[in-house]
Amino acid sequence: MPTCFRASTLKDAVDCIINQRGDSDYEIVVCDDNPVRHDETETLMDAYRSIPNLRYYKNSRNLGMAGNWNRLCQLAKGEWMVMLHDDDMLSPAFLKIMSEVIRSSDRQRLIFPTFTMDYDTFAKTDEITEVTLEKVRKWHFVSRNYIGAPVGMCVKRETAIHLGGFDATYYPPIDQAFYIKCLLSGVEIIRILSEPIAYYRILVNVSLSDETINGCTFQHVNIRNEFYRHFPAITRLILKPYRKICYKLYAEMNNSHVERRTRRWPLSKFETFLHLIYGNIFSRILMRNKHPEKIHIPR
Repeated sequence: MPTCFRASTLKDAVDCIINQRGDSDYEIVVCDDNPVRHDETETLMDAYRSIPNLRYYKNSRNLGMAGNWNRLCQLAKGEWMVMLHDDDMLSPAFLKIMSEVIRSSDRQRLIFPTFTMDYDTFAKTDEITEVTLEKVRKWHFVSRNYIGAPVGMCVKRETAIHLGGFDATYYPPIDQAFYIKCLLSGVEIIRILSEPIAYYRILVNVSLSDETINGCTFQHVNIRNEFYRHFPAITRLILKPYRKICYKLYAEMNNSHVERRTRRWPLSKFETFLHLIYGNIFSRILMRNKHPEKIHIPR
């Protein structure tokens, strides 16, 4: 759990992990990127000293987002790691479900739960007895970050370290750069399709700051350019018009937020038609989950 200046939400995040159901053997590692001693976060974590499987670290200097995430990879002792930010939460059944998904295959996997930004929906999640797994392919990332935020992202510690961890070069969207790096390296990306078992508190997240949104727009282009280099030349040529359309939509969405104005549709009628055609090809053919895998979750 990376944290920095968020003691008010960190308590909820830590408590939701302590209260996990099932018999999963796990540790909680909190790494504080604020080097100032005896601050509110350190005072909060002192109250958890009696929890045997919880370890708290404070960096001697600020490492930044990527640096702190990578330090957690080094500090963790378990075979698998789950990423939980200090302002997000996991369902009490999260580790039980994730453990069953992990046991279902010995392949290298990057696993994501279904999450919600609506706390009422998250809080009312019933006992889940079965989940469906969706295999994510390169086509899913052609137009956008198909996964979204790394809430509850699960990956083998060895895999993350072997791939070089998170790259600060692509800040702010270092998570998206990591997903694509995994995908291109042969790591299987899996989404758990179920009722939401994770809660993303975007309203208190740095993702909504104007600086972050502008940075995401800039880095989105860099990540996409690197990603498309791995497609055959003919595929890149076919996708070129769609890439331009997707970038216009992405830039307009972000600019609408930064300038605090109503989002408008920035495409011409012809571009709208192309967007519809490409979108149907992707959603109905290339991205279709042809052989969904179902996993039973014991009570």
